[in-house]
Amino acid sequence: MPTEVTNLTVSHCSIIAVDQDGRTLAIVITTFIVSLFLTFAGYYFFKRIIFLSGFIFASVIAILIMANGAEQELDISSEGVIGITIGASCLCGFVTLIFIPCGLFLYGFQFGTAVGVAVFALLHIFYNLPSAWVSILTTFVIGLCCAVLALKYQTTLLIISTSVVGSGLFLACIDYFVENFLLLKYIWEVLKNDLSISLCPHSRIIFGIWLPLSAFGYLIQRYMTAKGCDHRADEYWKLTPLQRVKLIFTKIFFCCKSINTQPPTSTKLIDPEFGEEAEFGLNKPLHASCSTLLSSGDESGL
Repeated sequence: MPTEVTNLTVSHCSIIAVDQDGRTLAIVITTFIVSLFLTFAGYYFFKRIIFLSGFIFASVIAILIMANGAEQELDISSEGVIGITIGASCLCGFVTLIFIPCGLFLYGFQFGTAVGVAVFALLHIFYNLPSAWVSILTTFVIGLCCAVLALKYQTTLLIISTSVVGSGLFLACIDYFVENFLLLKYIWEVLKNDLSISLCPHSRIIFGIWLPLSAFGYLIQRYMTAKGCDHRADEYWKLTPLQRVKLIFTKIFFCCKSINTQPPTSTKLIDPEFGEEAEFGLNKPLHASCSTLLSSGDESGL
């Protein structure tokens, strides 16, 4: 049986009982995997991380609302809370996938919020703020400024934002396994200006890794995974929001339909550029040179 901690200000660092709830563990493991892709290859998977921007934002808002007692007031079971959170997060994720500037704005806002939280967490060690509104409003303003900059400098800010947000999620998962979210509780109390616990030595180590890990993730993306990539060159970027909605639902429909259908027969053509046989089917895109050949053949009357 885990020992109860009666004095958080003195003994909370020596006795930490990690919650072994299966649902929490599954969420943390999933977040851990996603955070790795987000930190080191976020920009490469542009459309997926745009969906994640809305998903993460809605998830955090829903968790904060439920943490403030809304679950008890509305008399909702834990399964209902999970269902509401997932539904709202998916809806917000699809909105950012359809309206891409909203996703860029949210990533910039999350990056600015993370910077503000880190600054006030460090500042609170040396100085106590007079009111919680100072930290909350300042963090909000920093988030808005970074969100506007993300719309202006899209590629650079998106790489930085995914590195910082992804590494933050990664360390939050580490924080769960090491000290049962004690660092997150400390940051939350810093924002509320109602601090009842102090940073443990291992909390300081986890918090100190955030900046180097973010910088490492940025370098990996800039010079490896995101090198030569430009999201504005994607055909999806040129579609209107209505066309994106049609494309998303069309892909969902054909993915569900293809489960019970046989794969299409393939046709072998000669690639004129490389002189090689290429195999094409309905589920495989045409090579650019082959599509050019076909279009030129139609113009010549072939």
